[in-house]
Amino acid sequence: MIKQVLNFVKMSQKSYVAGSAYPPLETGVLRIYSMRFCSFAQRTRLVLQHKNIPHENVNVSLVKKPEWFLERNPFGLVPTLEIDDKVIYESNICSQYLDDVYPGDKLTPSDPYQKARDQMLIDTFGKAVGLYYKISRTGEDIEEFKKSLERYDKELSKRGKYFGGM
Repeated sequence: MIKQVLNFVKMSQKSYVAGSAYPPLETGVLRIYSMRFCSFAQRTRLVLQHKNIPHENVNVSLVKKPEWFLERNPFGLVPTLEIDDKVIYESNICSQYLDDVYPGDKLTPSDPYQKARDQMLIDTFGKAVGLYYKISRTGEDIEEFKKSLERYDKELSKRGKYFGGM
């Protein structure tokens, strides 16, 4: 419980910005570079929490990115994972990596066909997310957003409460 509280405190801290010193990485400790309000980083943080993976959270400013962060991820995007000399980025890739490296409580099915179908749903969900953010800014395209969710509602009705079928 104390680790969770400390991790929350770290997550709540101010973001690192350009010119800030690189926070030393402890050997063997998984670090996620994140931004508190990024839905893509939230996806990876949820996987870390679901699988109960010990990690350190470092928030970075996406407006004034630290130079040392750009050395790790040249695109300057979060989430980015780092452990020892390994760096992984892109939210779906981070989630898959975590699921492969920490196999307990698997996120993906073992059946290759079902896994491929699930990945298609994940990969196409970006359109719905884009429409959601457009609505939040402009109030436009609400009907298009609702229509983009129909595919996922239909799939959920076949599986149960969650995409995993539980």
